[in-house]
Amino acid sequence: MKRLLRISAALTLLAAAPHAAAQKADPPPTPKPAPFPQPKIRLAIFTHELTALLQPECERIATWLARYAAASLSPAILSGNTDAAESARRLLTLALHLDPGNASVARAALRWNEGQAPNLPPPDENLRVLTDFLVRAAERKSASPATSDRQALLARFLVRIAADADPLNESAVHRSELNDRNGLGPPWRALMAGRLGTLPPKAPASR
Repeated sequence: MKRLLRISAALTLLAAAPHAAAQKADPPPTPKPAPFPQPKIRLAIFTHELTALLQPECERIATWLARYAAASLSPAILSGNTDAAESARRLLTLALHLDPGNASVARAALRWNEGQAPNLPPPDENLRVLTDFLVRAAERKSASPATSDRQALLARFLVRIAADADPLNESAVHRSELNDRNGLGPPWRALMAGRLGTLPPKAPASR
């Protein structure tokens, strides 16, 4: 009888062993986020030659956009949030239009594509100082009629970014809301599709 009990206990332990092993098994690895869609532009449309901004100002804004995106959106992007990835791609695309060779933009996009957080310094400017600067840059008038339309278009993006980044900046929020009421919100979809700043097709030569 004792021998039967020992055999039964041994069989019970053997039966429980696979279950215990399964419980101790490592959990499946967390799936990696989809590759970050790289921002691409065919032609930069908001450089200092085409707007009322100076070259250092274009570089300043582009660098801040990349660092701001890296600091505020990285956790969501790396967890697979597609809305955050699209927001970051918008900011980086606008940055490229301002400063096509910006190193911070390239570094952020590359790191996200590798599934890692960009190793960029945090935005080194006070947020209110920066958003006030964006509003002032948006209000600047171009001295050249050839670039006035481009400057007005850039202003729509700068005001919205300032309002979104600093909702307590009353000037930025007021300007953004006014633009929206007048149908002058930033045309992000057209910017991302490369439809802004393109020349109209030439009319066929008459014979």
